[in-house]
Amino acid sequence: MSQVIGDELLLKDLSDEEFRARYQCDTFTATVLANRFRYIVKQMSSGLLTRAFSVILRDWYDFASTISGPPAYDYPMPAASDSMALFLGPMTDAVRNMVEEYGADNLEPGDVLICNDPYRIGTHVNDVCFVRPVFYQGRLVGFVNLQAHMLDMGGIVPGGFTVTKHNVYETGLVLGPILLYKRDQPVTSTWSLIFDNARFGGLLLPDIKTIYQNLCFGERRLVETIDRYGVDAYLGAVRYACDISAERMIQAIATLPDGDFEGEDGIDCDGVDESEEYRVKVKLVVRGHRVEADLSGSSRQARTCVNAGWLDTKLAIGVALKYLLDPKTPFTSGTFRSIDIVLPEGT
Repeated sequence: MSQVIGDELLLKDLSDEEFRARYQCDTFTATVLANRFRYIVKQMSSGLLTRAFSVILRDWYDFASTISGPPAYDYPMPAASDSMALFLGPMTDAVRNMVEEYGADNLEPGDVLICNDPYRIGTHVNDVCFVRPVFYQGRLVGFVNLQAHMLDMGGIVPGGFTVTKHNVYETGLVLGPILLYKRDQPVTSTWSLIFDNARFGGLLLPDIKTIYQNLCFGERRLVETIDRYGVDAYLGAVRYACDISAERMIQAIATLPDGDFEGEDGIDCDGVDESEEYRVKVKLVVRGHRVEADLSGSSRQARTCVNAGWLDTKLAIGVALKYLLDPKTPFTSGTFRSIDIVLPEGT
């Protein structure tokens, strides 16, 4: 008997004709491609892991690689690496924010766009997001991406870590979306800007070059995939990979009883003094196959750098629900489709 979510059949219950009409390929091809996307990001991660120079990448896995669909599809993320979960939530928004601000029409084959502003891409300024557009026969069909921790981006202390920082600029150089490579040629002004501010240039230089090579590798693998299966099947599989993880999360949430569930906890002090206690409060409102995480009632923002941005909040909620309710399905941007977040400003 067929099952429905809302007004839609489950993907497994679609007829062959219905599936092909929706995804421009058959079920077998879509499944193969979804797995191939995950294989590509795993290869990109393995390449960085085995060739990185700095210990934070080589030994601590402080990076993540993803694939994103094109702007016309709102940058869906069909595959993410199994390295640093910290990056999984913000990466879809990071790529979207970077490309939309820079302008998709301004990108060309061989470009690499970078950004490290936490308010645009999440986490902190040491985590630089590298985005390479993928073109096929002149058409922008997606992006391969790596976000990786750089050992130092300037700031008031080496490495950028001190609990007494009061703003993002004390952490290090803040970069909006800017080209690092143009048509596979280094953009000298961008490289000079970074290395005029960073302390550990001897390690950053080979790390960044390694990241670039793995982006090129991911692009080649994606183009080979499109050559073999066709651009329509590729784009359909991108949507399928996100839809299937969204469907699984919807099913998982639907197993919960409707209701309001509240909790709170304390976080570290802000490093100034002990005069103020910081509490994070959350109310999960479960209705049917959707859940709303309401953070109203949490403490005001801290006086120093222990705050998290909105993208980090989205990540924490999404990853927590993923691990609790649907730990086995691959993580994609579809994971967040049935999750709403209420996040008051200034908390």
